Amino acid sequence: KCLPTSGHSDINCASFKQRFGHDHFTYAMVTRTKDPRELSAQYAKLNQNIGAKMHSEGDKETRIYYLSVPDSAHVKTVQMIKKECMPASGGIARFVIEKPFGADLKDVHRRQKALEEQGLRPGDIWRLDHYLGKRGVRNILDFRLQNPHWEAKWNSKHIASVELVVQENENVADRIDFYAETGVVRDMMVNHIMEILGTVAMNLPDDPTDLAQFPQERAILLESIAPLTRKDIVLGQYAEYSDHYREHFEANPTARKVDKGEDAPTLGYAKLAIPTKRWTGVHFGIVHAKGIDTRKAYVRVNFKDGGWLLLHIQGGEGNEFISIFPSDNKAKMKGWR
Repeated sequence: KCLPTSGHSDINCASFKQRFGHDHFTYAMVTRTKDPRELSAQYAKLNQNIGAKMHSEGDKETRIYYLSVPDSAHVKTVQMIKKECMPASGGIARFVIEKPFGADLKDVHRRQKALEEQGLRPGDIWRLDHYLGKRGVRNILDFRLQNPHWEAKWNSKHIASVELVVQENENVADRIDFYAETGVVRDMMVNHIMEILGTVAMNLPDDPTDLAQFPQERAILLESIAPLTRKDIVLGQYAEYSDHYREHFEANPTARKVDKGEDAPTLGYAKLAIPTKRWTGVHFGIVHAKGIDTRKAYVRVNFKDGGWLLLHIQGGEGNEFISIFPSDNKAKMKGWR
């Protein structure tokens, strides 16, 4: 999103983003191999492609590498890029790392140290959760900011429970390598869905124009969640997962197996409590599942008076974002999509 301080009008901003996406983007599929010479050759080819494109446009070499790889491959990928794909002297390289990053806090620190040993400074690494960029997620904040009469009810005095559900009809047959290593918890629940939870339940900043306050308030909310016990969590698999796992490794006998990969969960539920002044006593339930009949994502807020409010992240009727019972014609959304 182009901010007012960026100097771009809405029209110029859209043109800029389109040009960046189509004219300045190089996609590379690196095939996993145990042959170091073959691996180096793949990255060297990528470097040639980027260099030719940059030089043909006369641009200074500023490169952003978006690592859409399992977190076990982050360090090795950065190592190969540093070896084969860095811009010419004076150029700039940044690395965007998608979730998940590490298995736990100790592992995160270990991976961070390994990246720093490749010569990366903290400012060279960007971590992001792309789910926050979904229009449906951004609409949650718009709704809260633009409907003060609903925001006044956004607390334990009026709300009994909140459900955050993301279900997908796709299975993971073509992602077994990733999913056997990651599973539903690290794939969706502790990142995408928790970011939605933070957006739904955080305190709104005192100054909504100060964009830096939003991630701060979201972090405060997430740190307030009570520790979970095993009885707060339910894990499962769709029925065909074991067949997909077996067929994948039969077709790819040299593929690397991970410990207990055949047991990786594809469905997860967690019951959360947020013992703050606003939310004490409210039940929060988060759910994610693969291989479900219908693809949808929503937040359902259940009120103590029997009413409910449904915020559609995806899968609503047409352009519908809000469903309210009983209906409320005063609910508004600026720039409703």
